[in-house]
Amino acid sequence: MVSSSSTSSASSSSLNPFPPLQTTTIHHLISEKLDTDNYLLWLTQFTPLLKGYDLEGYVDGTIPCPPRTLSTTDSTIDPAYLQWQKQDQILLGWLLSSLSRIALTHVVGLSTSRAVWDALQKHYASKSRARIMQLRRELQTMRKGSKPMKDYFLHAKELADSLAASGHPMSDPDLQQIILSGLDNAYDAIVTTLAATMADISMDDFYAHLIAFDMHLEAQTVMLRQHPVATQQRNMSFKPGFNQNRNRSYSGNQYRNRGQGMNRFTNRSQSVQSVVGPCLICGQKNHTAQTCWHRSDQMSQAAPSPPTA
Repeated sequence: MVSSSSTSSASSSSLNPFPPLQTTTIHHLISEKLDTDNYLLWLTQFTPLLKGYDLEGYVDGTIPCPPRTLSTTDSTIDPAYLQWQKQDQILLGWLLSSLSRIALTHVVGLSTSRAVWDALQKHYASKSRARIMQLRRELQTMRKGSKPMKDYFLHAKELADSLAASGHPMSDPDLQQIILSGLDNAYDAIVTTLAATMADISMDDFYAHLIAFDMHLEAQTVMLRQHPVATQQRNMSFKPGFNQNRNRSYSGNQYRNRGQGMNRFTNRSQSVQSVVGPCLICGQKNHTAQTCWHRSDQMSQAAPSPPTA
């Protein structure tokens, strides 16, 4: 009895070439609705869904609609036709529910999933080629500017992911080089470091290095705002030639001060000499009795005369 039932089910499945009816809702599976500029992302989401449920043949024509009746002489409706119609209408509902209002305007009046699929592909395929060129151009010309490092990196990653979804993936080293090229001169140190290791570094480590260096720059900026004078002097002290200029200025000032000191000593000596006197011998100023010219005369006069015989 069991063998007969299994045999009958096997024979019926062999007679029915269509997969089991799929009625799953896909609202939680398709997060990106088709719009004017995201056809590649939408296609990336929807294609695995079709393959996973064996429904790809409905949109590419490999599972065509069977005849309505069993034969030309028998007007009985073929059950396979009814099953195909049900599955196709469910798939059509999936497609329509994943379209935005703008995309829906291009498929109004179409009654099968294949007709909608072909219309979308025809309308958006040429735009997709132009979109690929736009993505590449935007990657090549992107600059960080004043954007946070996180936003700058994620924007570059989104553009690269869009290229990959269109069948034109970009290698990690190429994307890293583009990201580094968009940084300004303040990031020269980290650019030099990462450029030498791009062949061996993962995107996660690459991103971590950029974020860490960006936080360091932000900390320096905050310090400069809080202590502008001290930070400027500290930065100036590390500039080439600054210490030499400072020492040279100090030496010049030292020599100038030394000369000023000698002048002050000379002036002081002159002022001291100008007040010497008056001489105790001649009564004149500017000299003392020890250096007086009349000292010898006074000494000769003061000497006692020899006794006479």
